[in-house]
Amino acid sequence: MLGLLFFFGSLFFITRLFDLTLLAFVLQASSAFLVISLVVVFQPEIRRVLADLGGAFDGAKESDRRFVIEHVIQALDHLRGRKFGALIAIERSMTHPQVRESGVLVDALISEDLLSCIFHDKSPLHDGGVILAHDRVAAAGCLFPITQRQDLPRTLGLRHRAALGFVEDSDVVVVVLSEETGEISLCCQKAMERPLSLDELRLRLTEELSGKGKKVRNLPFGRFFGRRMA
Repeated sequence: MLGLLFFFGSLFFITRLFDLTLLAFVLQASSAFLVISLVVVFQPEIRRVLADLGGAFDGAKESDRRFVIEHVIQALDHLRGRKFGALIAIERSMTHPQVRESGVLVDALISEDLLSCIFHDKSPLHDGGVILAHDRVAAAGCLFPITQRQDLPRTLGLRHRAALGFVEDSDVVVVVLSEETGEISLCCQKAMERPLSLDELRLRLTEELSGKGKKVRNLPFGRFFGRRMA
């Protein structure tokens, strides 16, 4: 956009400098169409900026956070007992609209039963991710961006890589439940913690959603895991 503005600004300056009347008239007549064209071309970027002005958990009540966290914990406990996997993203500020739109818009109150149904292996939405906003399931079956990091263990599957890719791209906290091992992982601030017990997950989600989480930025994968890596 800056390049286009510089280009047309230069043309306008040249027309004034050399008194190019016809070119000045054409530029003036097409200015309205130019603005509309810029809005159309940069629509995704404009939507993303406007979406980022809002917030999902910024300023949310403590009771709302507890409500969301407890239903997520209960759903993970239920799913783990039946050897199902899960990929759940909790917004702290608005996610990219494209990620929501890649799945099915739900807009339903969060509940253990709803999350369990979505990730049941017979559900058509179970392979994608769920996005939670406030106290609602915003969308399900979403395609999260895959991380391009090369320092990840080969044992990490697609769900874990998608979780890391999403936290690299948006202000979210992502919980992963492995259907093979029943192991729970938490991705936030471009890093991952695993394995976590349900009590540890409850504590970490409370910290992250209340803004009291640890500030971690681009730590090497093994260092952030620390003792958990073993």
